[in-house]
This record gives sequence, structure tokens and C-alpha cells, in this order.
Amino acid sequence: MLFLYTGSCSPELYAAVVRPRISAAHPAFSGAWARDYAAVPAALRVVRGRHPASLLAPLTSAARDNQRVHMAVAGKLVPNGASLLQQAGRHPADIISAAEHDLYDAYFGVHRRLVCSLGYEAQLVRRLAQCASDITVHGLGPNPDGCPERFTHDALPLLTAPAEYLAAQQATTPLLRKELTT
Repeated sequence: MLFLYTGSCSPELYAAVVRPRISAAHPAFSGAWARDYAAVPAALRVVRGRHPASLLAPLTSAARDNQRVHMAVAGKLVPNGASLLQQAGRHPADIISAAEHDLYDAYFGVHRRLVCSLGYEAQLVRRLAQCASDITVHGLGPNPDGCPERFTHDALPLLTAPAEYLAAQQATTPLLRKELTT
């Protein structure tokens, strides 16, 4: 759902405004530069190695859908199919430098520090509420070609479900320290 949200602008707006700003930050700028990006596929591999496929079917399906939505949004916004990383002659498996991680964080205004669980969850709920409000007001536009059917414009509850879950859990969750990204 967040891929659809972040990719909800028109291809023309993306080409005229968004992509030039990103490439001005770095000609090979990539979402793979997020510090938490590599941890997700690695964690999925560990989980897949420890549990039966039948138990992991919902997770596997969600990961597959996530990839399909990512490619659908990329295909809509960049019809020639070349990411900035690819245009710069780089490969997603290339080593990412600390400077590239720092640039990603700086571009998106991410400040990392340890906070308690309540602070982490409050920030997550606030951000999801902001996204849900924006989607309610402005919509997402048409789904890009290749987007899984279950990601329709009626899927807003998929975005708000984590916030509702966290709100219900706050009374029973101990205050743990987590990395906060703002």
C-alpha cells in the first residue's frame, strides 16, 4: 500500500519534479541505500530456512505482492524501466557505502536514535495516520498495470491496520528500546 501511495503521482510529475530532485542528490540514488533495506530480505531468508512453507504462505505471498507492486509503480513512473542506480551503471547487489547510507537518511530527513517502544509506536501511528488522511483526501489514482488485485482503492484498512494493532497493544507492551527514524 505504501508503494502505491509514494508512487501515486503522475509519470509526468515524477519525471519533471521528483526524479530530478532525487538525481540531484546523487545520480545513482536508490532505495536500497536505506540502512534497513538489506535486513528485510536477509530476515526473510532466515525465517524461510527455519519454518515450513505452509506456515509461511501468508508472508511469502505478501513479499511476492510487495515486489509486484514495486515493479508496477516503477513501470508506471519510469516507463523506460531504468532506475537511477542502473542508469549510473551500478547493480543493486553492489556494496553500499556509509556515505550512501548517510545521503539516503539526509535526503529523507531521517535521524536515528534509540527510543522506547511507546515513542517508536507513537511515531509510527502518527505517520500512518498522516498517510491515511492524505489518501482519503487526494486518493491514489489508478492502480498501475501489474498491481495485484487485492491492492484496490478500498485497501486503506491495510495501511491503518498496524496503527490500530499498536494502539490496542500499547497497554500490555513493555517499554523496549528501538531505533527511531524521524
